Amino acid sequence: MALPDFGRLADQKNILVVLFSVTVGLLVPGPERYTSVLLTPLVIFLVYSSIREFSLGEVNPCAVGVPAALSLGLGYVALPFVGVAFASLTLSNAALTGIAITLAVPTTAGSAIVWTRFSSGDTQLAAIVSIASILLAPIATPLLLLVLADQNGAVPVRSILTDVLLIVGVAMVLTSLVPDAALSDRTAEYGSGAAIALIIYTGVAGADPATVPVRTLLNLVAVSIAILGLGSAMAYAAGRYCDFGRRRILPIFFAGSFKNLGIALLIAAEYASGIAVLAIITYYVIEQLTGAVIADFAGSRRPVARLRSS
Repeated sequence: MALPDFGRLADQKNILVVLFSVTVGLLVPGPERYTSVLLTPLVIFLVYSSIREFSLGEVNPCAVGVPAALSLGLGYVALPFVGVAFASLTLSNAALTGIAITLAVPTTAGSAIVWTRFSSGDTQLAAIVSIASILLAPIATPLLLLVLADQNGAVPVRSILTDVLLIVGVAMVLTSLVPDAALSDRTAEYGSGAAIALIIYTGVAGADPATVPVRTLLNLVAVSIAILGLGSAMAYAAGRYCDFGRRRILPIFFAGSFKNLGIALLIAAEYASGIAVLAIITYYVIEQLTGAVIADFAGSRRPVARLRSS
């Protein structure tokens, strides 16, 4: 019988960070009133650390144009509308709002790129789609939320637009002002891990998940698995139709279906309930576990950079 690959488990430490932060949030509520003021700077740092090493000079538009468009279409059109329609069959309004927020935000660049590497996919394609998704977010995310989550005009579109513009704008300014040598890969890795932990803790501690029925939590897990399954099926169908191989299909799925935790929780803090926050975190945990399963199924065993940001 094959032994577990503990080296790969170590590389998937972001999953452990999520579970640890959720546990602390459940057991030690209260200090989130102080960490909540740090949400915006923390999300800006996560986005900055995701895009800081990206160079447009390395992009071949002719080679990635079609698969990149398919992945963006999956992330901002197909999956949000199909996923929310499916989730509405089983989830209440509050939980459904959390799923809508999750599916409306841009790609989680760090996860999309690194899980693509683990799976021996096209990492350049994953990086290009991730950056394009983030750049489109100030327009796409508020519009999607207006359609998917608006109830009696309750979606603060102007506030969300301002927040996302601030996050993306400041992150881009930092990439041009801060030299790459000023922040080592290891520092960015640990800094991103700490930022993710604080964001999740703040969301869980303020959500009071102890009041959430077990059935609701199980429904959230099932819906998250189903939506990611739909994303993989749509990515595979589109890739096969365009005669792409597995190397291109994988980043289409990862960059189109893996969503940005920090931005989603920041938006939820504006107007959503605790159950919505729980829905966002549940989807994030399931997407990371999905990445681990696909990477192992793909059979990749090459050493790669660890997951740095989300």
